[in-house]
Amino acid sequence: MVDDIALKADRMALFTTSKMTHKVVLDADWFMIEGERYFKIISYFAPTLGLFGEVSFSLPPSAAFHKLDLAIQAKKSHGLDWRTPGFFRHDEVCRAVDVINARLGHAHLEFFSKGLEKAKLLEPYFKTVTDLNATGCPRFETLCSYKRTTLQKAITFGQWLQFSE
Repeated sequence: MVDDIALKADRMALFTTSKMTHKVVLDADWFMIEGERYFKIISYFAPTLGLFGEVSFSLPPSAAFHKLDLAIQAKKSHGLDWRTPGFFRHDEVCRAVDVINARLGHAHLEFFSKGLEKAKLLEPYFKTVTDLNATGCPRFETLCSYKRTTLQKAITFGQWLQFSE
């Protein structure tokens, strides 16, 4: 009888864990070419799942015509080399997002990103994306002194989100 109750409790714990909503922090860096944004990297961190990673993109072939502008963007912003080939083509964002969702493997995901512009840029691909600024999240430099990479930002903001609750 006691074993039956323990078994039912274990099953109930599994059921509630599978229904649990997992928070995922996204970060992305992109280049602007003729007024259009092209993702270079999308990173993610799901603290409760212990999963993190990134997907990278190649810019369109026409990017070579804008190499001076792209170099300036990289220097002023994220420091990424626009010439580095990505795993996905510039037009395979949906496919890359499918890979991220498959890696996360849960139906109950809630997405966050730092900054309203970034949240709006990611939202068409990840349901609703909540801006971490609205939750009081501090700047990256306030939280840590690590090198500022797309993946490090996702991890740092994800840790803040996990421990701020």
